[in-house]
Amino acid sequence: MWGSGNPLDSHSSFKNAEEAINIPTAVKRSEHLEFHQFHPVFFLQHQQSGAPGSSPGCPAWPHTEVDLPLPEDGSVNSANRITQVTQEMAKEVFLMAQSLRRRGCILTKEQLITSARKIATSGQNFARLIRIIAKNCVDQRCSQELLYMVEQIQTMSSQLRIISRVKASLARSKSSEELLVENAQQLLRAASKTVRAAEAASLRGLRQPSPDPEELEVAAFCMQWRRKLRRHRLQETSDLDCDELGLRKTSTKGPPTLVALVQEAL
Repeated sequence: MWGSGNPLDSHSSFKNAEEAINIPTAVKRSEHLEFHQFHPVFFLQHQQSGAPGSSPGCPAWPHTEVDLPLPEDGSVNSANRITQVTQEMAKEVFLMAQSLRRRGCILTKEQLITSARKIATSGQNFARLIRIIAKNCVDQRCSQELLYMVEQIQTMSSQLRIISRVKASLARSKSSEELLVENAQQLLRAASKTVRAAEAASLRGLRQPSPDPEELEVAAFCMQWRRKLRRHRLQETSDLDCDELGLRKTSTKGPPTLVALVQEAL
């Protein structure tokens, strides 16, 4: 098992999780299209050793398969499925919202329906990946909470797909577009809450994943972020700069997030 420790460490990760996807100000100010900021980052607890620990019943993850090298710039592999799925959801919701506000590219009815279906598919894929974290979480309460949220996302994804199918057979109207965008945004907000629950589950500790490639990929994703967060904290503790009172200056740069990767997609 690794990542288990003081649950209070999760407080800062909860706060950072709300700093989310950086949607342009024009969309944030919309009375009808209020985005809750969101990003899929899993801050794992800082440990003294560089490798996951182990305990009876929860063996350490294989070093050769999971403990992948972290790039020199500290970034996380953007080819990871969790990153890709989150980027796809954010991008499509943003495009739909901009089109409804008549800003940027105005989508046709067929394009709006296609975007909604893509978001629904991404929601199902996101739920499947997060379910892996729930399955491997050592804390039963966190696991059950995360599974409940995963079920919600699956239900909302199915609902969005059904609405898309119905609206595809009707004439285009603003009310239809608003309904599609509203449901897409609700799915994105649900994903935001699920991210916070996944962070808590990761902080409690994760069991060794099965040899399934997708489980190993999720495990590697969590491991890379754990190492990046550890690097960030070590840099902060090694900073010897002091202010006029002799107190060590704290970094203005927050803990590592996936905001940069998401912004690239947008």
